[in-house]
Amino acid sequence: AAWLFPYHTLGFTKVVSYDLNIDFDKLEEKFGGNLENLYPEITPNWIDGDISLMSAIIQYTPRPFYIQQMGTEITSRLFGENNKYLAMHWRYDKDDWGAHCFRSDPGNRGEHASQNQGDLCDVVLGAIANPLPMANKTADWIKKLLLKPEFEDVKGLYIAAPLNSQELMDAIKNSVEQSISNFKVRTGSDSMPIFQSLYPECSYFKNNLHDAFSLIDMEICSKSVIFSRSRGSSWSSNIAQERHVRGNDGNDIENMFLLGYQGDESIDED
Repeated sequence: AAWLFPYHTLGFTKVVSYDLNIDFDKLEEKFGGNLENLYPEITPNWIDGDISLMSAIIQYTPRPFYIQQMGTEITSRLFGENNKYLAMHWRYDKDDWGAHCFRSDPGNRGEHASQNQGDLCDVVLGAIANPLPMANKTADWIKKLLLKPEFEDVKGLYIAAPLNSQELMDAIKNSVEQSISNFKVRTGSDSMPIFQSLYPECSYFKNNLHDAFSLIDMEICSKSVIFSRSRGSSWSSNIAQERHVRGNDGNDIENMFLLGYQGDESIDED
């Protein structure tokens, strides 16, 4: 038997509701797996609610090593070796994500939900049509971050986005780089050529280009110092779960903040 999309259908997203910073290697090697000795403050639901199992699965199922290596090589070329960077996942392209907006019909989602959905669609589609306000707000957010000692050595922003969102990505790049000296904004248009140059004769990558590149984008986003996720995206959600289990999501945000959206952000995951 096979269970399709286990992370999505088994409710792995609930791990982000727990305050976790679990070092599984330390737990296994030094404490023989005795959670109570190492983390006595964790609630009983850690065991009873399968949070322990889900968190361990996330911890022990990283992306393939060659994907990790390529992610490191690409970020080293984009931002410098061992340099810190921010990452954002932009999920909201007009053709694909915009299809969600057609569900705002009250007959499909209910009156209250459709109003929230309609407001969200207005904000997102407005940013696509006029990217400058979001670009400027992103620049302001980064400038404030760089004033904090723990982020003053961050060298750039990586944006994982559909290729048909390049106009908005270019607007963010121009706004940020013009207002912050020596700060780089890089997107898939910068990382894809590096990826293709690393294994130019690999038939597997040629036949599975977009799937492999999506994994590399996930790896890059997962290793950033701050990740700005897209609400309603299972792609973003998987990275958020991974970062939460590893305890490095303390400053992560949802990019609806950069869009100025203040309402209910709930939406079906893709």
